[in-house]
Amino acid sequence: MNRIVPGSLDGVEWLEPWRPVDAKLRETAERELGRELVRGHPLHGRECRCVAAGDVDDVLFIVDGEALAIVHLTWSRERDPRWPSTRLLPDVQAFVAEMRRDHAELDE
Repeated sequence: MNRIVPGSLDGVEWLEPWRPVDAKLRETAERELGRELVRGHPLHGRECRCVAAGDVDDVLFIVDGEALAIVHLTWSRERDPRWPSTRLLPDVQAFVAEMRRDHAELDE
């Protein structure tokens, strides 16, 4: 199994609305994710590193160096482990496919 690290995305051709994050947005998104997660959420207790942001409140995290997660942040304290909504992706190729779909929807 290949580890996923921030450098794993270096060859990605970014398509709107997705873009890499700067240090300030990374810190903000990681802090917010930690605030929103409750016991029972699939990311609770896992190491999540923010690497990209999409449209509105969608953020891409590397999870434990082994998967990616697209998380729709709610910007509120959650009590239900279904939120924030999260799509786990096994690898960079799966994310690229999601990004292409998101980009295609912009043209519709």
